[in-house]
Amino acid sequence: MSPIIALGLGALAGYPARMLSRRLIEDRVESVPASRLFDGRVSLVIWMAASALGWGAIALALGGASAAQIAYTIAIFEIVLCISAVDGLIRKIPNELLISLLLLFLASRLAEGGLAGFKNNFFGAAVASVVFLLPSRLGLSIGWGDVKYAFVAGLCFGLLSFVQIMLVAGAGLGVYAVYLYATKKGNLKSHAAMGPYISLGVFSAMVFPLLAKMAG
Repeated sequence: MSPIIALGLGALAGYPARMLSRRLIEDRVESVPASRLFDGRVSLVIWMAASALGWGAIALALGGASAAQIAYTIAIFEIVLCISAVDGLIRKIPNELLISLLLLFLASRLAEGGLAGFKNNFFGAAVASVVFLLPSRLGLSIGWGDVKYAFVAGLCFGLLSFVQIMLVAGAGLGVYAVYLYATKKGNLKSHAAMGPYISLGVFSAMVFPLLAKMAG
C-alpha cells in the first residue's frame, strides 16, 4: 500500500473510530464529558488526522510486508486508538476492545501456521501481569483495566516487544509528569490514564520493533 493511499484511507477510518469510541463511552457514563475529541467540528479533524498518520506510518514502515500483515497491523492500530480515547477521557478500558485484540492475535497466529513459539508470548503476558500487579499490591493506583491491557499486550506481542511497550509508555508518562509539574496542573498519580501511553508503546512495537530486531 502506498503511503498516499494509506493516508487517504486512514483519514476515512477516523470517522468510524470516533463513532465507536463515543458509543463505548456512552455505554459507560451518563453523558460524554466535554472534550475536543468529540465536541465541535475540529473533533472529526483530530480523528481523521490521527488515523491518517497512523496508517501512513504503517505503510512506510511495513512497505515490504504482506497485505495480510499490513491489514492486521492497521486493525490493531485502530483498536488501540479507540482505547486511548476512551481511557483518556473516562479512565475505563472497554473489555470489548481487549477481546478484539486477543481474537485478532489468535486469528493471525493460526493463519501463520499455529501457535509455534507461543512461549515468548506467554512470558510476555506473565511479565506484564507482575509489572502491573505489584504496584497495586503496594498500594499504588493501578486500575484493573490497565492490568488487563498490559496482559493482553504482553500476550500478543511477546516479552521483548512488551519491554519496548513499557519503555515507550514510561517515557510518555515522564513527559506528561514534566508537563503537569511545569504547568502546576496536578500530579501524575491523580491525573494520568495509562491506556494512551500503553497504546503508544504498542504502536511503536508494531511499527518500529527495535528490541525484537536487535535480538534477531
